[in-house]
Amino acid sequence: MSRPRHARPGAGSLPTTPFVVAAVLAVLAPSLTVLGGPALVRGPAVAAFLILAPGLVVVPRLRLTVTEGLALVPVVSLATVTLVSMATAYLGVWSTLLTVSVIAGAVFAGAAAQILLASGPAYPRGGQ
Repeated sequence: MSRPRHARPGAGSLPTTPFVVAAVLAVLAPSLTVLGGPALVRGPAVAAFLILAPGLVVVPRLRLTVTEGLALVPVVSLATVTLVSMATAYLGVWSTLLTVSVIAGAVFAGAAAQILLASGPAYPRGGQ
């Protein structure tokens, strides 16, 4: 059975929910930090961002089972946070805001790219 002409080749290949959650966390955590949100809100938001967001961008691309993916998300996230923190400390520019902002920028860019890739090409290719 052939695919309808209007169907996009990349559409539906990956669920976009993890990428949307990562993008929202990437905007929320630094915003609360910069704007000085209440500690009862800022703390859990930043913790959720650092523990989940980097892994939510990387792990779905690995095509693992749900159980393996859930186990790997915090591991990848914490490894990423550790590497960025160590790099900024080694360079002598470490600060909490800088570390969160660098990770947030990378997570948002990666999540946006994955969402765009999952939606398929914007224009149909000629002859298809």
